[in-house]
Amino acid sequence: MGKQARYRQVQCYHCRSQVEVSPRAMTMTCPRCHKRLQLEDVVVKAAQGLTKLQTCGRILIEKKGSVRADLVEAHEGIEVLGAIRAKVLSGGPVLIGEKAKWHGDCRAPSVRIGDGAKIEGGYFEIASFEQGQAMGLSELPGVFLTEDRTNTFGEDPSPA
Repeated sequence: MGKQARYRQVQCYHCRSQVEVSPRAMTMTCPRCHKRLQLEDVVVKAAQGLTKLQTCGRILIEKKGSVRADLVEAHEGIEVLGAIRAKVLSGGPVLIGEKAKWHGDCRAPSVRIGDGAKIEGGYFEIASFEQGQAMGLSELPGVFLTEDRTNTFGEDPSPA
């Protein structure tokens, strides 16, 4: 049995800084912005109404699961077998299952859509992982990063 890696690199989804973490860590506080980060994978088994669903891991929305959120962000990828209505930012592949329902924008390095999936609207942008990391959340349509580096939705916060 080989040795486990000592650290893994993750990106803070609040301030976009790179952080080294233990491979077994489930949560941590970003040393730069001092906000909590979820590192583990998220599995959605039922209906969830949220403002944000963010993780440095993966998100799986199971067949009977659904997510309605302003923002869904997963740095290692997203798999949707149920339903989602959100703006999505993924650092890994997005897989939309055969009977899944999708409504919303998406930025990911790759998107695979199963036969029979329903895409009800949204803007899809395919960018390499590095481009996605560099562009970050503030480049998604309708999402803006304010001066204090917090995310806002809808109206452009900059003065006219």
